[in-house]
Amino acid sequence: MKCFISIATLIAAIMAPAFAGAQVIAGDLKSTGTKLAKNDLEAALKGSTLRYTSASGQPYQYLLNADGTFQGTTTTRQGRPSRTGHNGNWHATDNGKFCRSDETKGQTDQPCWQLWKLDGKFYYVGQGERVTGLEISK
Repeated sequence: MKCFISIATLIAAIMAPAFAGAQVIAGDLKSTGTKLAKNDLEAALKGSTLRYTSASGQPYQYLLNADGTFQGTTTTRQGRPSRTGHNGNWHATDNGKFCRSDETKGQTDQPCWQLWKLDGKFYYVGQGERVTGLEISK
């Protein structure tokens, strides 16, 4: 029996370990990262811009005002600005979760995320233990 391996398969097998180290795994984040407390969240988020890309590849940006309100924008998958903005309120809970509440197109969205910090970067762990990186800037 003859076995043929394509060059692409061979390159992927060789390079896979190099790329695997770049992705943060939920278990590693929870065991070596720092779970942010309420005061750490407030210090990091008040007056900041929070950016992330959703699981579907859609980029989001939120301006988190110190008074607990926010204005958010997103870009369509085609790279155009969304026609609807995201405006609402945000807060840090006593158990250290970042929560926001906004209404878009008549639907209310109220997610709460536990934020983690690892190697100077921020993350949250979503459904299915998917880790999402967050960019937070003042």
